[in-house]
Amino acid sequence: MSKVDYSQINTLIDVRSASLLTQQDFEQLLVSPSAQTSLRVLENTRYYFKADDLNDLDKIEERLTDNLVENYRFAISEGPNRSIVEVFGAKYIYHNLKVIFKNLVLNQDNEDLLITIGRFSIDELYHIIQTSESSVIPNQIIERVKQIRADYDTYQDIKVVNLGLDMAYFDHLDDIRKKEENPIVDAVITALIDFYNVITVYRGTQLGKPRSFMFEMLSDKGTVAISDLLQMISDNQLASWFESINQLPYVKTFDAYIEKMNEGTIQAYDLERMETEYIYQLLKEELLNPNDVVPLLFYLYRKEMEITNLRLILNGRVSGLPIEKIKERMRPVYE
Repeated sequence: MSKVDYSQINTLIDVRSASLLTQQDFEQLLVSPSAQTSLRVLENTRYYFKADDLNDLDKIEERLTDNLVENYRFAISEGPNRSIVEVFGAKYIYHNLKVIFKNLVLNQDNEDLLITIGRFSIDELYHIIQTSESSVIPNQIIERVKQIRADYDTYQDIKVVNLGLDMAYFDHLDDIRKKEENPIVDAVITALIDFYNVITVYRGTQLGKPRSFMFEMLSDKGTVAISDLLQMISDNQLASWFESINQLPYVKTFDAYIEKMNEGTIQAYDLERMETEYIYQLLKEELLNPNDVVPLLFYLYRKEMEITNLRLILNGRVSGLPIEKIKERMRPVYE
């Protein structure tokens, strides 16, 4: 387990946490009839919108991304351990690698899709794809990118890049899990990988995809063998998988999900909400224990959920989406 000092950043996190949106804030935003009323709800937060921004989908995305980038820069600059930040932040590294790869090999121009989150600059990520070399990026990432580039050169199929980088992302998480040897880091990463596998298999099964598709799409870093996972879903035994990874004391929140699993009626969006609630509860429960990495992880996770919900509400208002439809898609909001 890491022995670094988190006291400074945890004090700063206490201050930042006080500015997270509340349940009441979200309720007011849901019924807000105009950009001006939404702006009044957000004016005392860390979101820097102008009234005109809230009528423009591109500006909404830009401002939300700016906020997320600022929070990850804070976490990287003030935090004593970048691996902890990458528990939730590593996905942006691999998102950027996908965008850059397509820009280079398909001559696309998607610079606007790059998100400047992570310890590696965009220039460094371009360099690694162009040369398979880097003086700042770890060798594990270099070797994975090199293999993906070789596979693309062989098959000339961009799906190879997308799938390869998805699997590289989960390998990255597994590297963090092994390096940190921290129980909560292990539990969160296990949940991220396992829920991805379960949701992917569930969607593939509903779409009638062949077993070969499932094996290709899933990470081998999960707790359940892919063949066993397929059988569990076929037999309505997903509850046994969740029981095997669940590290929480009894939480009534999950009863409805488990009942649906046993009935075979659970849907992919149920599993997505279950993942959010499970990781949230894991981190909240661990706050009671002397585990210094938890406040940072908990703050970043709440910030990710907050921005997801804000995007749904603000975009939904501009697009005229009914409130009930927005609520269905929102992540749970906790005080």
